[in-house]
Amino acid sequence: MFYSILLAGGHSSRMGVDKAGLMLDGQSLLDRSLSLLKAVGSERILVSGREGYEDSVADILPHCGPPGGLYACLDSLAREAQLKDFPLLLIPLDMPCLDESCLKILLSHMEGATACHFEGEIFPCVLRASEPLKQHLQNLFHESPEPGGKRSMRAILEFCKARSVPKGQLPADLFKNINTPEEYQGSLQAANGHLRSR
Repeated sequence: MFYSILLAGGHSSRMGVDKAGLMLDGQSLLDRSLSLLKAVGSERILVSGREGYEDSVADILPHCGPPGGLYACLDSLAREAQLKDFPLLLIPLDMPCLDESCLKILLSHMEGATACHFEGEIFPCVLRASEPLKQHLQNLFHESPEPGGKRSMRAILEFCKARSVPKGQLPADLFKNINTPEEYQGSLQAANGHLRSR
């Protein structure tokens, strides 16, 4: 069993429009991400930083990026008494080339691990939904809400002693994210090419 967090907050300031609504192969990036997480078997999908979904989770601390979204989701699960040390898959909605095989490879490396990610990448990643991780984040954000440094996803993965998974033959474009209109056009072409090559 595993849950997922779709990181769907942020202001998309460099893009100029809300990235969640950008289209890829007839689906918005947000809907495509939800479909992808369902397809890999996520028992529950928490939608971080965006209202209007069954499991929407509002930020506790605004403007704190993915670590803030992770903290809010862990806090929400704790209030439900659902911090039971199961895997929690995190993806952002702005990685349009992610696919099922990539995520399944990552999930398969969680046995005996507290967290894992692909070598050289932050996302996608898997962490265990645990009280110690929630407490660590709570302490960090109590110390300061300033993002970055100890409050970066890289530092959180280091705290969890995350396992680094080799990419093997996975295409490099799987790990591209989009922040600007130019990146969107380039990723759109790459994603469409990836879809056609399946």
